[in-house]
Amino acid sequence: MKSIRRKKVFTYFHDQAKLAGIFVLWAFILILTVVALFFVTYSNTSTQADSLPVHEQLFAKMLLIEQAQHMATMFGATVLAFLILMGGYIMIYTHRLTGPVYKLRKTLEEATANSAWPKPISFRKKDSFHDLAKAFNKYIETMKGS
Repeated sequence: MKSIRRKKVFTYFHDQAKLAGIFVLWAFILILTVVALFFVTYSNTSTQADSLPVHEQLFAKMLLIEQAQHMATMFGATVLAFLILMGGYIMIYTHRLTGPVYKLRKTLEEATANSAWPKPISFRKKDSFHDLAKAFNKYIETMKGS
């Protein structure tokens, strides 16, 4: 019978997804704002063209449509690049926050299960909560010495 291997997880996925969701929500609001500004500008320019003579009005509206297509392509590419970069940053940032908490919890669970003092912990260089690891390690050393 094959044993089932569990994938190692080094973070709280639920908390990481929650933080990422907040960032995604703000990115969505930014995108909606940019799109709204684009259409308001298009509408205003289109309205201004209505006061021109008919042949100039058609030419102005053709130019406006061409410009709108070009701007939509640029806005779309910019927003897509922004989302890709922000998505990568969100995953790195949230992993640096939730990873240390996850590691501390796992260390305490292992110590409880083994009825032994936990081993000192250390976090990755760019992780948050280094002061927590230092305080935790100091506490362990103090309690062992008692």
